Amino acid sequence: ALVVGDTSSMTPELQADFRVTGLTHLTAVSGANLTLLLVFVTTVARAVGARGRALTGLAVVSVVAFVALCRSEPSVLRAAAMGLVGLAALGRTPAAGSGVRNLSLAVLVLCWVDPWLSRSWGFTLSVVACGGILWWGRAWAEALRRWLPAWLADSVAVPLAAQLATQ
Repeated sequence: ALVVGDTSSMTPELQADFRVTGLTHLTAVSGANLTLLLVFVTTVARAVGARGRALTGLAVVSVVAFVALCRSEPSVLRAAAMGLVGLAALGRTPAAGSGVRNLSLAVLVLCWVDPWLSRSWGFTLSVVACGGILWWGRAWAEALRRWLPAWLADSVAVPLAAQLATQ
């Protein structure tokens, strides 16, 4: 359940315990699950020499496999769409504003495919979090790199930008 959101093996008592303790979000598929998968896949791919378009292609294939494995539920589709927007925004030479443009296009396409998403709080929060990352994440990470190693600066800036945006 923590990896692919499959709660079919959880007993009703365990599900109730998750609800009582406020931990049901741990069993929902989210962008965090996709992020962990992409970090693992790209780290291994870089270690064996993948670069450029091959690395990007592998990441896109990983997103498609993630959706296939987790079933195409709304939370999975949101995570995949936002993950693809993030990949596009972090492209080799991202143009100024391209991330926000890609996010806008993803929102339009998803709402065209499923108009009910426009009424979903989860979808709205995913879009706003992704927007915060695109708007503030890179600048904050660069500022933090003056005092912190790059990996730590990114690890602090990205979730902070998402959290602030959703607040």
